[in-house]
Amino acid sequence: ALELLADTVPTAAAEAAAVLGKIEASERNHEVALAHFRTAIGWLTGLGQDRGAAQLWVDLGTELEELGEAEAARDAFRRAAVASGLNVRSWTGVRN
Repeated sequence: ALELLADTVPTAAAEAAAVLGKIEASERNHEVALAHFRTAIGWLTGLGQDRGAAQLWVDLGTELEELGEAEAARDAFRRAAVASGLNVRSWTGVRN
């Protein structure tokens, strides 16, 4: 159903996938939540709405942490910072 919505109103489909991800996360269905967050992120970034995907990267990272996937979680949090426009190098203390 979301795929059909994505063909006509992709932003609404991404928002719906994000809501489904949050519901699944609240019910501790981490794998299902991850799938919804990844779908929403893909649709938003495909539309050039990287800043809109920033919170979803945080949500994805949180779910990955719950599953014990620390490295993947850190990557998701880094992507959230980049998507939101933060200068990751200055934020992490990395210099040129």
